[in-house]
Amino acid sequence: MADAKLWARAKEREADLAEGLPGKAEGTLGDLLERYERQVCPLKKWGRSKAHELKTLDADLGATPLAALTKQTVVDYAHELAKRMDRPDAQARFGRTSPRCHQAPDN
Repeated sequence: MADAKLWARAKEREADLAEGLPGKAEGTLGDLLERYERQVCPLKKWGRSKAHELKTLDADLGATPLAALTKQTVVDYAHELAKRMDRPDAQARFGRTSPRCHQAPDN
């Protein structure tokens, strides 16, 4: 189990340092979300809150081609979503993120 966790951390680190998505970025974010639900949900059931968040994400960004998905797209969406929710808990939850997450680097 320790080896699997170490491998997963290494892969996450590689993805964090990568300029874009590894390999071919084909399809849309909606395709990726559908695959996530199909493959992960049977292994790890989630509640209505997670289901709602995935549905919202799909409705808002699902048509976005993966090749066009950037860090800035995600940061801008998070800001938009927090404003749209206009709830103190959403603002507080986003406010707990690292300041470097509030704007994607220009690279």
